Amino acid sequence: ACEAALRVQAQALSAVPAQIARERGLTAAASVRAAEALERVAVLEASLEERLRAERSRAEAASDAEAAATRRAEASGAALSAQAQQFCDEKRIAAAEAERALLSAVAEARRSAEEEREGALEAVEAAAAAERA
Repeated sequence: ACEAALRVQAQALSAVPAQIARERGLTAAASVRAAEALERVAVLEASLEERLRAERSRAEAASDAEAAATRRAEASGAALSAQAQQFCDEKRIAAAEAERALLSAVAEARRSAEEEREGALEAVEAAAAAERA
């Protein structure tokens, strides 16, 4: 029984170097796969960084374009507001001039009516004086 146990032990010990070699091979293959995976991760990270930079750049460009459009719209609005104010001012001036012209025409019509009335009174007085004479 001791000899059988020694034979089993000897067989087990003879298989150890092969198992160690196999484990070393598996470990080396796993190390290679891990290195390749790390390389792929590094490439993906670099690609992601580049995409992020490009996206930030596009976002900044869009923001700049939006700000420029806002400035143009504000400037356009200010110009339109100034034009509207000028138009209103011109209309107020025109209305004031029209009112002055109307008042002048009314004053002239009153003077003319007064002169006609005075002429008519003078004619009535002359007619009355002629009748009395």
